[in-house]
Amino acid sequence: MDIPFWSNAERLKAQLPRYIRQNTGQIPIWILSVRKFKDRRERVESEFSDISFEFINGVDVEQTFPVDEFRMLFGGPRFWFANRGDRFAQMKLSIDHGHIKALLKLASSEYDMAVILEDDSSRNRQIHLQQELSTILTRVPMDWDIIYLAEIGNPLLSKVEAGKGIKTVKSTSCTLAYIMHRKGAFKVLTEVFSSKVNLNIDLLYSELIKDGILNAYLTSPGLIKRSDMIGGSTLNYSKGKNNRIYSFIMNDFG
Repeated sequence: MDIPFWSNAERLKAQLPRYIRQNTGQIPIWILSVRKFKDRRERVESEFSDISFEFINGVDVEQTFPVDEFRMLFGGPRFWFANRGDRFAQMKLSIDHGHIKALLKLASSEYDMAVILEDDSSRNRQIHLQQELSTILTRVPMDWDIIYLAEIGNPLLSKVEAGKGIKTVKSTSCTLAYIMHRKGAFKVLTEVFSSKVNLNIDLLYSELIKDGILNAYLTSPGLIKRSDMIGGSTLNYSKGKNNRIYSFIMNDFG
């Protein structure tokens, strides 16, 4: 059974006025990627050859681990393991760092929003991405901070639509593809810089959603899926799970 907050929120969000975008230009699309993964970059360039996008370069932790920079952003067991050379923990921080880097870019720009994709993103079907994004923005309630574009990560969704093809997100655990509003970026960054991040970035977003800070929606059907043309994630999840201490701590703390 839904808690009263969400029961009321679903009803009220469906009644909100629709978002009206003041800036009618194209929405910037930023794709998080590490330069050395050339096969992934080539696939992305082929997949999205019909649109304009920009790579946001991630940290190659196999070459260097930026201790001071990461210490400013991350805390708790995640940084402890990474700082002691755990490669899986380092790569997890590198992914989160890429998302934070994108949010900082958005917050310091004149853009009202940006699409942020991880480099294993692929179109869910043959669509013109910018046109689909423009359509979504006419259907979403005016209070939105983040719109998830992929129906993965076991999202907990509203039972009623907040708009045509739009569901209110109550929690989720995936940052493969989303639109972030500039005000949403400020909300996340305020949390990041006020208390070092102990959670994976997807779970940080989810906690802000559950706390009613980040207003989140999801488009259904999703525009983006995880590509089946590459060898999966750059992370060796089995290695992370085989480290029993790390696995135990992350199951408790994110």
